[in-house]
Amino acid sequence: MSTVPGHLFVAHGDLTRLSCDGLLIPCDADRAVSRHWHRAFGWSTGAELVDTVSPGDDIEALLAAVRRQLEVLASTVRDDPHAGRVVPLIGMPIPGTGFGTFAQRRGAVVKALVPALVTAARELGVDIALMTTDRRDYAAVQALRSSPPDLSPGKREQADALGALAGRGELSVFVGAGASIPLGLPGWAPLVNRLMQEAGLGSLPGDSDEATLKAGAEVAHKVLGDRADEIIAAALATNHCALSHALLADLRVRQTVTTNFDTALELAMAPVWGEDLRVMTRQWARSCSPWLLKLHGSVDLPGSMVLTTSQYQRHEIDGRPLYGLVQGLLMTSHLLFVGFSLSDGAYLKLAEEVDRIYRKSTGTDSPVGTALGLDSLADESKALDAAFRHIAFRSDDGDLNLAARRLEIFLDRMAWSASRTAGGAHEYLLDDHYRDLIGDDTEALHRSLAALVATAGASTSEVAGAVRAMLRQFGAENPDADLVSESDVVEGARPAPALGEAARTRQPVGGE
Repeated sequence: MSTVPGHLFVAHGDLTRLSCDGLLIPCDADRAVSRHWHRAFGWSTGAELVDTVSPGDDIEALLAAVRRQLEVLASTVRDDPHAGRVVPLIGMPIPGTGFGTFAQRRGAVVKALVPALVTAARELGVDIALMTTDRRDYAAVQALRSSPPDLSPGKREQADALGALAGRGELSVFVGAGASIPLGLPGWAPLVNRLMQEAGLGSLPGDSDEATLKAGAEVAHKVLGDRADEIIAAALATNHCALSHALLADLRVRQTVTTNFDTALELAMAPVWGEDLRVMTRQWARSCSPWLLKLHGSVDLPGSMVLTTSQYQRHEIDGRPLYGLVQGLLMTSHLLFVGFSLSDGAYLKLAEEVDRIYRKSTGTDSPVGTALGLDSLADESKALDAAFRHIAFRSDDGDLNLAARRLEIFLDRMAWSASRTAGGAHEYLLDDHYRDLIGDDTEALHRSLAALVATAGASTSEVAGAVRAMLRQFGAENPDADLVSESDVVEGARPAPALGEAARTRQPVGGE
């Protein structure tokens, strides 16, 4: 049993796609649940139902019911977290606010729920991921939540600075294979070894360098032919994303690059961006669209994956515009590397060229990027290291799993900072569902803006359109009531499927 206090994480996304140890799912007194939750019962993970209807309009009774079921769920997952987690992760929505009793009192629920979950996580020794499907809910929770405290003062300052860059639209993100390891997906060396074993070629040592891994993949490809892509796709298949993917998506950066073949990052980004998201390799990005560049291909696009020596050689020529795009991000934004070793010579050359121009033109030693790693990626023998700020999370305890969790908490703090910096930080302000969150310090401003809504709505002048657009950023128009992923009870809801033995044993779900 872990003695590490639990942490409350907050994310905007689809809870049924989050890889976790357990789920707390809303139901009514007859254990009927919204149809949205039915696919969650197919997981091999723990699940507990919480009745959010019987408490009526009593928020304290609702919180008591949530706490009781969290205690039950925590007792079943606490001693056996999957995917190397030192603290098990329980996912849950904001209870009672979909089609439940508290749909019109979302602000009151958020105001009471957030501190209650902070306490529950710490006392029960579990991490809790509170996931919202509506941007107003997410903004309200982040605005109400005090700064996530479980970092050193220095790390908090670094996370806040990076989060502020994201909130102002000045950050881009480069995601490497390390981000998908919590899903149980293989990294570069294990993936190459899987190909070699399938080809009957044995295995490479775990500390093999970049050139050796590429050469091993080359030999395996020659033996396997088209089967190689099928083996890679099977090894990296997932219907879920890790918590780190969800937190990275919540930074809402408009330019993201990944060398990963798997689709976990797209799954996390889709609820945040909707149809605006462009996944490059399958689509062209529009100038105004958020985009994800799959630099080395994707499992859902056969023939696109770059893994062998010859594939890398061709990619350096055929993919030159893509490398140029990465170089452009280094020149026009601060580039954050997550789960990436910074050992790939192609990217180091790109960064070195940008760093040389940057230092010559600005005369400063400020880094052009930040690299987050479990261990520091800095190497005094590499002159390029001065181009990056290196932030490491393994401390004197030497525990890599603890370091991975500290990185998650760092990303949580970044997302918190980004949300409070971004233009939509208060998009719940004029929505009456959140009236309970209006304090004395904003009451007068709220009344003035509410009056302006009627004035701008009645005006036909050109400037009124711009004013209405501004007011919408503060929630002037009510959100769509059909918040299916946080629905408690819908017409025609059926009793929840039996959880079954597999659900109670909580086997890892990341690779399903």
